[in-house]
Amino acid sequence: MTVGELVRARRERHGDQPLLTYYDAATGERTELGYATFENWTAKTANAIADHDVEPGEEVVVAVDGHWAGLVAVLACGLVGCRAMTLTGPPPSDHRAALSITHERYAAAVAGGPRLLVGEGLGGRLTEGGDDGFVDEVLACDDVYDDPAVDADDDWLVLDRGVWSQGKAIREAPVPPARRVLLSEGLESATLAAVGVIVAGASMVTVRGGDERGRARVAEQERCEATL
Repeated sequence: MTVGELVRARRERHGDQPLLTYYDAATGERTELGYATFENWTAKTANAIADHDVEPGEEVVVAVDGHWAGLVAVLACGLVGCRAMTLTGPPPSDHRAALSITHERYAAAVAGGPRLLVGEGLGGRLTEGGDDGFVDEVLACDDVYDDPAVDADDDWLVLDRGVWSQGKAIREAPVPPARRVLLSEGLESATLAAVGVIVAGASMVTVRGGDERGRARVAEQERCEATL
């Protein structure tokens, strides 16, 4: 199974069932994406990546400081057939990728190459303005992306333990212990866990920033049954 096949199958089966609930402790933002909305964002983002001339097999850096757009970008890389390298901080200045999708606070680190910036503003919009905003560019893209040339054996996730193909990640992602879980770490650090949630048709909650007490309070409010 490819990433594209996975997200489309889950959209058809689970529709508007919540997939990802995102909290930002600093701004108070709460964003919820159902399976259908998530699939739409993923398809649009895949089109945005392709519009930047990213070819299958090339690498896209995803470093969005725990924002929900990071998971969308990682899945979109799978649709395009390119590799996704997730980072918990700014990309090294000497790292070269076909495209960098980063938080706007890391803009200086990726000033020399193709980039899309996720902003600190509501919904991920830029606070400084500019024409390289992730949200504005993605929303302008088509709702459908389908590349029949993508294969389950294509490289997808660049992890500390090596590069995982689409099929390997989908087969071996950890099965969540409950139907609704809290991710204890940022999405960049919990990519495989998030993939496992999608495979299982479950739902996840993630909190950007804050402390353990705040995350525990969110977990209770959102009726999370387990923490990953």
